[in-house]
Amino acid sequence: MTVELGAVRVVRDGPLPRHLQVKQILRDLVRRGVWKAGDKIPAETEIASSLGVSKMTVNKAILALVEEGLFYREVGRGTFVKDTSASGVRTRRKRVSDWPRRQTSTIYHVITVGPTEMVADNEYLCALLLAMRCQVSPLEVTLMLQQVRGQDYVRFWRADHSAGWIIVAPRQEDVEGLYALAAEGARAVVVGASWQGVPLPCVDSNNREGAEMAVDYLFRLGHRKLGLVYAEPNAINTQDRILGFQAALQAKVLPFRPDWMIDAGTPEGIAESARSRLRELLSAPERPTAFLAAGPFLARTLLELAQEEGISVPEQLSIVGFDDPTAMAQAVPKLTTVKQPLEAMGREAIKKLQEMHAKGMIKLTEPDRVFLSCSLVTRESTAPPPP
Repeated sequence: MTVELGAVRVVRDGPLPRHLQVKQILRDLVRRGVWKAGDKIPAETEIASSLGVSKMTVNKAILALVEEGLFYREVGRGTFVKDTSASGVRTRRKRVSDWPRRQTSTIYHVITVGPTEMVADNEYLCALLLAMRCQVSPLEVTLMLQQVRGQDYVRFWRADHSAGWIIVAPRQEDVEGLYALAAEGARAVVVGASWQGVPLPCVDSNNREGAEMAVDYLFRLGHRKLGLVYAEPNAINTQDRILGFQAALQAKVLPFRPDWMIDAGTPEGIAESARSRLRELLSAPERPTAFLAAGPFLARTLLELAQEEGISVPEQLSIVGFDDPTAMAQAVPKLTTVKQPLEAMGREAIKKLQEMHAKGMIKLTEPDRVFLSCSLVTRESTAPPPP
């Protein structure tokens, strides 16, 4: 079967993550009858080439559609379109929106950067939400998702009737809104980001410590030439990871090479310009023997790129990622990574909001920032450097 995508392409700089765009495109091919029940869909590499994205991005989209029941996979044969007709499906599973809701007196809004309908595809958000949900009984507190950006915080808060907000992973451009929200006396807790001076309680992982942990581990394996791949340099978490990487190199008197620090251009993978730089670096006579990839999909894409260049991981190159979604353990080889304490972060955030609510606390009298330690998950992508 051919891909038959015509002029359809993924928008690289669009607001919707690439894997979600791919997911929508593939679902639409089935909806329009281009791919029918029982059809074997094209290889991931072919789809990736047609859409102008990485194979990993296509794989993530297909796995999500398998989970939703649109596709099914057979070992050794490929991926096929599932029969979703009345004769091919028993009964539709009840959606969460179909379930009756219990009415509670307390409502907390969980504020997201992206569309709330995309939360199910975001393992980071899902882990935080599950931890929050497990911390408080649904008989006592209702958690409701709401997408709001910084410029609209105050307007939404003034019209809101909830008992408080948990703002998940706001961006640098939202910081001004955080200050304005605090000035309004809003009961709000930030989780997944932290800025010095922001007058709201913040709960985050210790990103700097996590990067230092990764460098220390590679150093103990014998690596002395380390590179870094990162994305979104204006993001506070990225900045902390870069600072941790640099501080660890300095502490161990290792060479700091700015040309070995690559801005990937996108957290969803590695942009083509950055791929070209990495290919040149990986083929250079003197190159890093190990990389810290400051994001999970950066690590997966770096692994894919190294394999395309004929570089064996971990025999010739070690890779440590940051964050631990399912994709890290499903990689071949499985990726060593710095794991954020998402469950503890979610629990701590909602505990802080409950304390503010119970005490009637409105404004902070002093900074309240909590940093929770990361852990290192060692897998198959790291080994001593080649002799």
